[in-house]
Amino acid sequence: MNHRDRRSIMRKNNLCQKFLHEILSYDKESGIFRWKIKPSRRVYIGQIAGCENVAGYWIIAIHRCIYRAHNLAWFYVYGEWCQLDHKNCIKTDNRIMNLRKATP
Repeated sequence: MNHRDRRSIMRKNNLCQKFLHEILSYDKESGIFRWKIKPSRRVYIGQIAGCENVAGYWIIAIHRCIYRAHNLAWFYVYGEWCQLDHKNCIKTDNRIMNLRKATP
């Protein structure tokens, strides 16, 4: 898949689950995402993806779009976007067992 094809697959809030699986690996036990590709010169394959933002959430940038890691984790595993909650109230704990559907 070339660069142009990837861009057409991914748009803000319209990320393809297959594409996500191609570029990131997700460990359900630790809640950590790692790069399967080299998205930039400063990032290497196997590096932990993302960083903590000022609000305390772990975020990951994919083609200049910012996603919260807990939303990506749910989408990675279940293939759906929804409102989520961290059961233990720790915003950086993105293990799938710590995430649950919530209401706004």
